[in-house]
Amino acid sequence: MPALPATNGRLASFPGVALVCAAFVLAALGATPAKAVAAENSRSVQDAASDYTMACAIRDSVVVPEVRACAELGAAQRCGHEADFSSRPSQERTGMTIVNRSDQVLKLYWLNFSGSRQLYHTVAPGERITQLTFTGHNWLITTGDGACVGIFNASPIAIAFF
Repeated sequence: MPALPATNGRLASFPGVALVCAAFVLAALGATPAKAVAAENSRSVQDAASDYTMACAIRDSVVVPEVRACAELGAAQRCGHEADFSSRPSQERTGMTIVNRSDQVLKLYWLNFSGSRQLYHTVAPGERITQLTFTGHNWLITTGDGACVGIFNASPIAIAFF
C-alpha cells in the first residue's frame, strides 16, 4: 500500500474523505440517517448493468440487455404495503449506492421508525449517490412524480435504474 503524502502531521486532503469521516462521526454520536449521508452527485455514470448488485428499467419501453423491468422486482411488490416497512433501530452501519441511468428524476426516501417518508435525495439523470445507513432501515425510491419504484432493505448494494 502506498504511503500517504506528508502534510505537516495532517492527512492529505482526498475528495470525499472529509464527508465520509464526518458521516461516521455523526453516526457514532447517535445521529439519524439524515446526518450520516455521503453523496456523490454529479459523478459521470458510464458503467454497465453488470457492474451493479441490482439493475432494472423504470419504464417498460426501455430495453437494456440483461435488465428486467423494475416492476418485476420483489422490491416493487412492497410498494403496495409501504406502511408495513417502517425502519427498525440499529447500530450496524451499512451503505447503498443508487445510480440513475434513466432519463427521469428519482427520489430517495427513508421510511422512518413510524413508517413515514423522509426525503433524503433527489437524484437527477446521470447522477449517483451513496447513502450511509443502518441495517434494518428501509428506503423507498420513487419517480419524480411520486410513483413508487421499490422499497429496499438497507444493505451494501449498488442499484442502477435505467
